Amino acid sequence: MGTEYERKFLVVGDGWREQAVKSEKIDQAYVAATPDLSIRVRITPARSSLTIKSRDAGASRYELDLEIQPEDAARIAQSAYGIVNKTRHTLSCENAAWTIDVFTGPLEGLVLLEVESDGPVALSPLPSWVGQEVTSDSRYRNEWLATKRGKRDTNS
Repeated sequence: MGTEYERKFLVVGDGWREQAVKSEKIDQAYVAATPDLSIRVRITPARSSLTIKSRDAGASRYELDLEIQPEDAARIAQSAYGIVNKTRHTLSCENAAWTIDVFTGPLEGLVLLEVESDGPVALSPLPSWVGQEVTSDSRYRNEWLATKRGKRDTNS
């Protein structure tokens, strides 16, 4: 994979829904971590993967994403120390990958915009439904959400 540039924002309205072109349920199970990286299993109806991500500060991080068999992903997820359940909505955008994550379970009500690209991208002006930027706030990283705010839920 390589380095990804990702910025995160709180979502403050539903104006994004008219731009959604795809929706997908995602379960992310965090299975290991060091101060410098995290390892997770992601399970969707279409794909299961094992991902290793660095914990660099700011908007760029190294990411390695490997497809694995669904039964392997489910087995690994059973030993997870934290799980995030969400529906990811992909938006139609030209300059980068824009996705909206609508969290369920213990994180119900949290909605985040993630803008991912291969390099820095200009994001102004932002739509009115985009709220505060939380890219550098570790409390909005999925791993933190899974372990600090969420609770283990493999049945949703």
